Amino acid sequence: MMNMPATSGPATNGLESPSTQRPRVIIAAPGLRNEPGLVAAAVSAGIQVVRRPVDAADLLAAAVLEPTTAVVVGVDLPRISLDVIARLEPAQRRVIGIWDAQGQDAEFKALGVQTVLDCTVDPANVIAQLMSLLAPRAEVAPDPSAPRDTDLWEEITPAGPGRLIAVWGPAGAPGRSTIAIELSAELARKRLRICTVDADTHAPALAMRLGVLDDVSGVIVACRHADNGSLATRSLLSTTRLIDDRWYLLTGLGRSERWPDLRPAALERLWTICCKTFDATVVDIGSCLETSPAQSLPGLAVERNAAALSALTRADGVLVVARPDALSVARLISGLPHVCELAGDSPIRVVMTHVERRDRRPARFRELLRRAGFDLPLHEVALDARSFSRALDRGTTMRQVAPTSRSRRGIRELGDALAQEWAAEPRREAPVRAPVAA
Repeated sequence: MMNMPATSGPATNGLESPSTQRPRVIIAAPGLRNEPGLVAAAVSAGIQVVRRPVDAADLLAAAVLEPTTAVVVGVDLPRISLDVIARLEPAQRRVIGIWDAQGQDAEFKALGVQTVLDCTVDPANVIAQLMSLLAPRAEVAPDPSAPRDTDLWEEITPAGPGRLIAVWGPAGAPGRSTIAIELSAELARKRLRICTVDADTHAPALAMRLGVLDDVSGVIVACRHADNGSLATRSLLSTTRLIDDRWYLLTGLGRSERWPDLRPAALERLWTICCKTFDATVVDIGSCLETSPAQSLPGLAVERNAAALSALTRADGVLVVARPDALSVARLISGLPHVCELAGDSPIRVVMTHVERRDRRPARFRELLRRAGFDLPLHEVALDARSFSRALDRGTTMRQVAPTSRSRRGIRELGDALAQEWAAEPRREAPVRAPVAA
């Protein structure tokens, strides 16, 4: 008979009961000076180290295989970012930072990691703290009277709470960018602090439309600040261009192939800081709302339409822009269910552009919307090709080149309706919804 090797402890047949199951953890801190000693101390304490990723992509791959396993991450992990931390789903697992140099705890806070361990002490002490963190515990509500850290610039220039307005329309150039620009100008005229964001990842146009010649993409720089945890009011304002009094522009992609720089977690942070900084943020988004992730680095695939999807999900109001012709109306009715699903309970208004004098098409369009089950407010913007052409040639707004234009009157009525709506009811809290899949 073959002799079996001796084992210590009771036989488990390869299985452990829930009461004796060892804690599992992923340690992704290759930059720590004493990382081997930390791992050895963890194993000696009964912690099962299942993976030791060497970079952010390796960490995300391990997180997919271990959806609930706690993660211990170092700030020096290659390609670590706010988006990577968000993809670890901290709501479902413990994400714990670990540092061995002064000042790194602030970097973890910027990345969204709230729990940080000091690795400069004895590894056994670090593991003891880790064991206490991994033990189940009751959640304690934060003390509302406790002081909180704020950016000095935010205290000097308080603003908000602001609203996010997403401007969407079907394919076929219905006038999304024009509505976003002219509406921003009208809201700024009401002494509101406005930011217009070009978040169209297919055909960005606001910078060219307003004659802004800048090789640097404002939205990319802002998202990089957000990804690094440094986006605040001051850094956001540094990435914008002042177009007019109280009107700021965050320019879009210089080249459409740069869309991978706009990651979902960074965009969510951008919308939050915009609402804290400005009274209203008008976001011009592309028509495509598909959710097919691109093939990129393993674990780091990014959704090309993340900007449009996240803006609609986060929006406090949505403007749907369409022409009155049959093709545009058909595309609009086809895309409206998806827009309503993303917007949730946010109010939606339809803006019909290129409306001619004594045009009967808007009335027919209202009836089509009702038949399709959409009872939405409809605003008409007249067709004034001459004024629009002059504004386009000069890189400015119709309010400046043709203040009495019929087109401007329609935009002004839209701005008045939005302002009255905001005055009638307080701003809703930001909805808590599932993040954009990537």
